[in-house]
Amino acid sequence: MHRLIAAALALVMLAAPVGAKEIETAPTLVIHFSAGGRLLEFAEKYNDIEERGGRVVIDGLCISACTLVLGLVTLDRVCATPRGVFAFHSATVNDQFSLDGTGILWAMMPEQVREFFRQQGWAGPDQEHEHLIFADATRFVQPCDVAKRFASQ
Repeated sequence: MHRLIAAALALVMLAAPVGAKEIETAPTLVIHFSAGGRLLEFAEKYNDIEERGGRVVIDGLCISACTLVLGLVTLDRVCATPRGVFAFHSATVNDQFSLDGTGILWAMMPEQVREFFRQQGWAGPDQEHEHLIFADATRFVQPCDVAKRFASQ
């Protein structure tokens, strides 16, 4: 009988690591502050989150390339706390206006964001807009309760 119990325990112990490796939880990215950066780096990060079914919580300032989350992650998996703020501007390369980068930024944004840009006086992707345009993040994404978001994962 002891041998049977020992054999069963050994099987359970051998099977547990394999099962644990097979279960991959979807990532949650909480943005407390992001000054942005290179469009490609943010695109890769957000594409990975999107492909893995992850979530993004905007819990602070999300500037520049950080805002690509609006175009690359399914919006029902993005939420914002009351502290969440987006800040937009035209793309730059080596501190110079980038027509290509700004075109990419505009193309990736949902229409509601592009319309917001136009309302703020930014006519289109071929126009440089150096100054930050701020928006409460809940203007574009659903409000979230961070405690509930983490508890449900």
